[in-house]
Amino acid sequence: MKHLIKATLLLLVLLLLTMVSCSGNQSVPNSDSTFEVNGINYNKIDSNEVEVTNKITSYSPYSNDYSGSVTIPATVTYHGTTYSVTSIGYGAFDHCYGLTNINIPKSVTNIDRYAFRGCSSLTNINIPKSVTSIGDEAFDGCSSLTSINIPNSVTDITNSAFSCCSSLENISVASNNTNYDSRNNCNAIIETATNTLIAGCKNTTIPNSVTSIGAGAFLGRSSLTAINIPNSVTSIQWIAFAECTSLSSIDIPNSVTNIDDWAFLGCSGLTAINIPNSVTTIGDGAFSCCSSLENISVVSDNPNYDSRNNCNAIIETATNTLIAGCMNTAIPNSVTSIGDKAFSGCSSLTSIIIPNSVTTIGNDAFEGCSGLTAVNIPNSVTSIGNRAFSNCSSLTSIMIPNSVTTIGDDAFSDCPSLNDIYCYVTTPPRFENYDSINYSATLHVPATSLAAYRAAPIWSKFKNIVGDAVAPNGYCSKSR
Repeated sequence: MKHLIKATLLLLVLLLLTMVSCSGNQSVPNSDSTFEVNGINYNKIDSNEVEVTNKITSYSPYSNDYSGSVTIPATVTYHGTTYSVTSIGYGAFDHCYGLTNINIPKSVTNIDRYAFRGCSSLTNINIPKSVTSIGDEAFDGCSSLTSINIPNSVTDITNSAFSCCSSLENISVASNNTNYDSRNNCNAIIETATNTLIAGCKNTTIPNSVTSIGAGAFLGRSSLTAINIPNSVTSIQWIAFAECTSLSSIDIPNSVTNIDDWAFLGCSGLTAINIPNSVTTIGDGAFSCCSSLENISVVSDNPNYDSRNNCNAIIETATNTLIAGCMNTAIPNSVTSIGDKAFSGCSSLTSIIIPNSVTTIGNDAFEGCSGLTAVNIPNSVTSIGNRAFSNCSSLTSIMIPNSVTTIGDDAFSDCPSLNDIYCYVTTPPRFENYDSINYSATLHVPATSLAAYRAAPIWSKFKNIVGDAVAPNGYCSKSR
């Protein structure tokens, strides 16, 4: 997503760089569609309307230089034509770190995607009663914003419009808004028709009529320390509580059936998770980067997931796949797969024993386990996923048995402490790395395969390749 944003903004850069200076406060562009008046850039929507657009001054996508207090006029005259200002355009004030105040006229009906994203010095915003639409991440990262009031004119608020507004204390919706509400003075925005809470803050009280916590509803609320989820809630959507770094506990009620991808990503203060028997679906990375997690449990009568043998993990029962672990996980020897992102970002994990029942290590399974120093992969594993051990900054050695047939892209990338790789696969497996591995590490391979590894793509880049003798258990003992 960010790459797409950058590409779009770079196109706007090229457009703005075509402008040449003229007398007064106006710039004359080569195209008639964009112009500047009194320090504000505009883009023509039609013959009568314009939108405010960004003011990029270099090829950096974050060089937008609006700052201080900006007042947007209701109309603007350029070359004898008067236009109505009806929209704050895509990324218009994107990452204007110095913007402290904005006055939006009543002519504006649309606040577009990323309009005020990253305006970290903006302390308040008055959304006029003319606005009908607020775009995706329109106020994302406005970390100094303390309150939001949604007028009755607003009919559409898209995903994560107020994500990462970490100082938000008060949220309200005008009582006569027919699409959204803040019922029971809950300090949140609720989509009335679906009973979905789409934006909350540290003072939110979730009403017991809410059935879903929406995508990004509490994303980046770093000051949120506790939240009570009522038993009316059945779904916790994508990144709903992601990066709530001060959240120390969460009680998932026995009404919740779905916990979506990344729902609690980066909740680094969370120490325990209990999955009730109502949960039927847990998405990828739902508890990734919860670095303080010590205890994970699933109630015994859940038919879909379990924590067999008090393993401190969540296992998908039907497939025997471990989908979420923590620093105290003991992988049972009935587990056949370590799922995608199962231990991703578990920086407190210092060691792990992978039993010989495991055949697959998924994508990003141990990515970012910065405390992990060594890994022995058993001679049952056939596949190691993409980025499986990437960014394991303390990893000094890893042992790959001859059972492995596939090693995913960047499986061991960005592991700067990696000194020894013991790869005992007879035929060098396909291995893509994109030059982010420590090629100064010593690569240990079967003696009979030494020439093959020295000639194989990627493997041949290792500066020191040593031939070892294959032991009966699938590993090797050092040759004398």
